[in-house]
Amino acid sequence: MFGDVLRWDASKQLAATNLESKKLMNTYKDGFYAECANVPLESLHVLNEDLLLNQLGYEIQDLPQMLYLAVSMGGLRKVGVKPGETVVIAPATGKFSGNAKDAEGMQQWGAPDVFMDFSPTSAAMPSHITSAIQALRPSGRICFLGAPRGNVEIPYGMAFFKGLSLTFSFMYSRQDFQQVVRMAESGVLSLGAKGGQNIIPYELHDWKQAFEDAEKTRNGAKSSRCFE
Repeated sequence: MFGDVLRWDASKQLAATNLESKKLMNTYKDGFYAECANVPLESLHVLNEDLLLNQLGYEIQDLPQMLYLAVSMGGLRKVGVKPGETVVIAPATGKFSGNAKDAEGMQQWGAPDVFMDFSPTSAAMPSHITSAIQALRPSGRICFLGAPRGNVEIPYGMAFFKGLSLTFSFMYSRQDFQQVVRMAESGVLSLGAKGGQNIIPYELHDWKQAFEDAEKTRNGAKSSRCFE
């Protein structure tokens, strides 16, 4: 049903496909740039303000980081990652992975249990997907969360004999986000500067400068902009 209502267009935006879905999207088209934002009730989450801001010392601008962390949580929950398992995240740069690690040093963990792919749209035919699948241990799991252009080749025979399972995860569910909130409020998950994120606030009238600065530091894992 979701596919009948919305589609992912070339501009990397969710777009309505029929009259009913256009009416639905029009309600929320301006998001939080609107003077008075309309938000679906199912997308609202209660946060413990005293715990997050006063006890844990976060700033308001640190909290939206939970939004994209929930995307990763959606994939982790979809493939059922368990304590002690090894997860390969590729590509090695960007907001969902952040840092490349020494390949030789990583071999001490043995064959990975899970491979999570976040290939960007700019990746036409990413070759790392085949390499990561080949590295998985028997009964390994694969989760695709990216949006590469074109088709992706899968080593069919190897996946078959290893008994690998493949799943896809688009964004996150309400339960996924609530799990991220619980982790943040318990102190297990660090946000903002505590989590290595450099968040720079700008006044709304400085939007052009914010966009120019963001273009210079496009690695979203290290630097983010927000408007106050």
